[in-house]
Amino acid sequence: MVERIALESIVVGVSDGEVSDEAVRAGLDLGRRFGASIELVHAVAVPYPIWTSVDSSFPAASNAEALTAAWKHQTGRLGRLLGDRLGERTIEDVLRVLPGPTAKVLLARASQLKADLIVLGPHSRRSLFDFGSTARGVLAMAPCDVWVQPVPFGPIRRLLVPIDLSAESAHVLAKARWLAASLGAAVRTLHCWSTPALAASQGLGLGYPLAGPSCSFDDARDATQAEFEQTVAAFDWGDVPNEAVFLEGEPTRSILEEQGSADLIVMGTHGRTGLGAAVLGNVAYGVLKSAELPVLAIRHPHRGRGA
Repeated sequence: MVERIALESIVVGVSDGEVSDEAVRAGLDLGRRFGASIELVHAVAVPYPIWTSVDSSFPAASNAEALTAAWKHQTGRLGRLLGDRLGERTIEDVLRVLPGPTAKVLLARASQLKADLIVLGPHSRRSLFDFGSTARGVLAMAPCDVWVQPVPFGPIRRLLVPIDLSAESAHVLAKARWLAASLGAAVRTLHCWSTPALAASQGLGLGYPLAGPSCSFDDARDATQAEFEQTVAAFDWGDVPNEAVFLEGEPTRSILEEQGSADLIVMGTHGRTGLGAAVLGNVAYGVLKSAELPVLAIRHPHRGRGA
């Protein structure tokens, strides 16, 4: 039997314009499918006084005016976008307009609600999507999983699940299995083996002839492939269709090359690639930055916030 993983509360980041609309649609659909509560959160960068001698009532009034204007704009815009999709609820029931930097507001609200998922759009023009602020800040510090929706939302029937064989891979597989079972989707588990990555882990300089016999790298590759295939075969998939794919190549590029076979990428943000307090690991960063389909970034339950 496939275990149930809670998805009871979803926070969706809402931008000024249309760039987050697909994230709103995705969050609403996921909330309906899983019976989760949904809150749409729009952050307003309220003005602050430039001179300390300015009467404090001025910024307070200005901030209130900015929040009121944003509230009116978003209720009207989102009301037109969603129509009757909220059922008995109204936009006023699910929208929160709060002051402060977007990433900080979303993280605080997710913590307050004990949210299971934060849903983000690209928060910028696609050509400028570099995870430089909001998305990267949320992904680095989120207390829960993060779903990034950079493209139009559609049916999800195929999951691409890259794993790095770290201790946290089992949690990523469990999340993928549960989601696939809930959506009626199939799972394609992927592991990318790279000789340069292995050389770097052994302290060998890249760009120079590699020391040691080539058979040592062949042996390492074969052992890694055997470990990967055994891990996937031993995992209890229940009734979820699945396959295991072992590729040689740079992980980020290989994952992106395989995205055409999927509707959603599910991957951890920790593991052998690492995630510091303020930045994503290289592989997660590269995939989230360039993926042309939604990505669900899994936070391990035993990791502390920002760890």
